[in-house]
Amino acid sequence: MLFPNSKEGTLFLNIIQTHRRIAVLILVVAVSCLFLFATTNSSEILSHIPLRSFDSEPQTGGDAPLSSSSIDRAKQYAHSGLDAKLTTSPIPRTIWQIFFNYGAAPDDDILIHTSTWLKSNSDCSYNRLSKGGAIDFIHRHYASRSDLIDLYTNLKVPVLAADLLRYMILAAEGGVYADMDVSAEKPIRTWVPKEYRRAATAIVGLEYDRRNDSGRLQGMFMDVQFCQWTMAAGRRHPMLVRAVEEVATNIYALAERQQSSIAELEPTDYDVFNTTGPAIWSRVVFESLSAAAGRPVGPEDVSGLQEPMMFGDILVMPIDAFATNVPHSGAGEHPDQALIRHGFKGSWKGLGDEEQEE
Repeated sequence: MLFPNSKEGTLFLNIIQTHRRIAVLILVVAVSCLFLFATTNSSEILSHIPLRSFDSEPQTGGDAPLSSSSIDRAKQYAHSGLDAKLTTSPIPRTIWQIFFNYGAAPDDDILIHTSTWLKSNSDCSYNRLSKGGAIDFIHRHYASRSDLIDLYTNLKVPVLAADLLRYMILAAEGGVYADMDVSAEKPIRTWVPKEYRRAATAIVGLEYDRRNDSGRLQGMFMDVQFCQWTMAAGRRHPMLVRAVEEVATNIYALAERQQSSIAELEPTDYDVFNTTGPAIWSRVVFESLSAAAGRPVGPEDVSGLQEPMMFGDILVMPIDAFATNVPHSGAGEHPDQALIRHGFKGSWKGLGDEEQEE
């Protein structure tokens, strides 16, 4: 080494060490910037993945479990949230119904049900969406969510489309949704007891309550289930936003299990119940009740319910409110509580839109 014991040697070593420190610092800064750039771009790409990309990596066999990568993608959608801020706004005086009979007007049997809503709710606006009207609604209200637009427009099975649409309607606009074969028994303005009117921003009703029965009724998937033929919520209510996200995820998961595109889905009755229907709706409701109440809420909390009960801002109605004429669950014990009456036409059973008697 030059000048090992001189001032010049010491100065030379200091210069070398300083240059080394500068080089290391530059390298660290460069690597950090590169990592930050990659992470930011990755997050942006993930947040804009359209739902249809979920169709990749098909499973073998209709009942095969989802792969871990599929579950990860599903979670991205389930937790992405809709763009607008969630609210707990009052339930608007708006009635929504869906009729997908491709240009044909509802027949007299259906109009009898519809007339009850119009007659008893003159203070409410009324909306009936056709297939084309539904497409317009979704393009207007979900313009920032191309994933949901693509999903809905590619659905060819009417029951899946109608199920998803009812959640999307209430999530976007709020109001009261009712199937076309549901009649209004009492005006909407009387549904919520006076003591809850300031607090209630969503209404759900029981459709099945196992209670003390020896076995669960065939076709039911939970000890307590909530009906989806009638429901109500304020605009942007978290329960309905959650329903939209989870049902959308479920539809893509079903397509993956069937190794099918969304347009070519062929769901069984079981698939319908669990993908878009009362089974998944009931799970969403219980999750939402728990979140609203700030504690776990399960079937035992509402089984045998005799009067409307509040959980946070969600009002749960007893069996006779929305299902007074079902032949189970203790229905009919309090007929004065009936708010609506379901006709059980069973149109969901077919792939067409014809109403079918059960």
